[in-house]
Order: sequence, then C-alpha cells, then structure tokens
Amino acid sequence: MDVDVWAAVDKNVVQGCDMCHNIQHKCDSCHTRHAFKASESRRPEAWIEVCVKCHSTRFSRDYLDSMDKASDSIFQYVSDAYATIKSLHEDGVLYPMPENRPKAPAPVTEKYPDLLGGFYGEFWAKDGNPSKIEKDFLYMWENDAFLVRKGLAHMNPNGFTYISWSNLLKKYVDIQSEAITLRRSAALEKKAKLRPSRAQKRSK
Repeated sequence: MDVDVWAAVDKNVVQGCDMCHNIQHKCDSCHTRHAFKASESRRPEAWIEVCVKCHSTRFSRDYLDSMDKASDSIFQYVSDAYATIKSLHEDGVLYPMPENRPKAPAPVTEKYPDLLGGFYGEFWAKDGNPSKIEKDFLYMWENDAFLVRKGLAHMNPNGFTYISWSNLLKKYVDIQSEAITLRRSAALEKKAKLRPSRAQKRSK
C-alpha cells in the first residue's frame, strides 16, 4: 500500500488491510493471471467459483447481483444523456449542427443521430466536431461507464466511486446543463430573428 496514509501505520495493521486492498493494484489476488479468462468473466458461475474460495456463496451471489444493479443504473444515466443530445439534434439546436462543421475523417460514416458522441471523438477533433456536449457524452459512455463495472468486478472501491461513478455523474450534470444553455440560446436567437425557424429553412 504505497500511499502516505499508510506510511505511518503499524506494518502489522497494513498487512492485514493489504490482504483485500491489494486487489486494487494487481490482477492475480483472487486467481492466477492465466486461470481466469475473459470468456469466463461472462459466466456468472465462473465468478462464483473464484469468490467462494474466500467468501460464502451467499455473499458472492449478492455481490454479483449488486454489480448487475449498478450496471442498470449506469446505463440508465447513459441512455438519458443520449436522449438529451439526440433531442437537441432533432430540434436543430445542437451547436454546431453536423452540417455546419467539418466531417469526421474516413472511414467514419456521417450517420446521425447514431454518430452523436461517437468513438472517433477520442482521436480526432476540428472546428466544433465533436461539440463539447458530445465529447462529454463520449467520455461518459466509453470511459466512465465501463470503469464503474471494472471497479466493481475487481472490488476496487476507489475504482467504482471517485474514479468512475463520480465522473460519470459530473458529465451527466454537465450534459443536462449544457442542453439547457443551448436551448436558451436558440430561443433568444430566434426571438431576436438571428436564427431562422425550421419552416423558413424548408422554404429556402
């Protein structure tokens, strides 16, 4: 436990804590590096077989169930955030709109609304593509959501709280706030006749 808070603690105490908390720093505390395969991680019974080496069957199953419930909560936030961005696109108030910004490079296919917050935004950006709200959504689903699950799977409290869950919620709040700002700006521009209505656009 190479952190300051443990440096002054009696080594016997630290060794007791490290029996569980070392899971945060390596992948072979519960199983050897080659004994647990990615394919097995998709089978609940494989998890149970590993967990019951140290824990009761009931505890193991309850923990696995809590992981699934957490995942449901995570992806509800992700779904809500996507719905928010999709509605901005449908109403023409996303800024900038896809037609008013550079296209993503090949082989990315410009297919909206599916591309909103797309993976390409991890490695490319130019003149408002992706927009800030889309970038927040990208990090939310591609990084934070999966880190929560990974942290839970490895029983890493810091991994499924401050590092991931807290960041996911921050981006969710930022997305909702940015959506309100974009809608307010669009309404003000329309009132000031700086933004044509959709009917006016269709008539051109």
